[in-house]
Amino acid sequence: MEATDDDPRRVVVGAGGFGRELRDLLRDAGLRVHGFLDDAPSDAVLARGPALDAPLLGPTDALVDLEVPFLLGLGWPRVRASALTRLAASGRALAPAAVHPSAVLGRHVELGPGTVVAPLAVVMTDVRLGPNVLVNYGCTIGHDTTVAENAVVMP
Repeated sequence: MEATDDDPRRVVVGAGGFGRELRDLLRDAGLRVHGFLDDAPSDAVLARGPALDAPLLGPTDALVDLEVPFLLGLGWPRVRASALTRLAASGRALAPAAVHPSAVLGRHVELGPGTVVAPLAVVMTDVRLGPNVLVNYGCTIGHDTTVAENAVVMP
């Protein structure tokens, strides 16, 4: 299933710290969090912090049964890449990029599918962000830059 901008729902893969931050980013961007997928036992996921405010839908393998676009709420590049490889093998495509309303995007910025641009990030002119890139809070990426697939940019 190819994800489109028409579906306002998103599944967040990973219910840890960044997954919950992604939940907030999506809501601020006017999208609806359909739920979380996480491979940790459900009692461990729920014990990580405050309520998820969206249902825990099961392990990541449950994505094959959902007709909802997904984004990765995983902060480590290798973990992001590994999860994407596994999920793509099931025939699922990443959701379109998600950009927080407070982020600044210059002209001619290309955002790959699954890319997340967090609050207060600045991505300037003629930048290409590959698929599944995370530009975290307050990061700045200057002109004429290409960021590779699965990369994580931290302040």
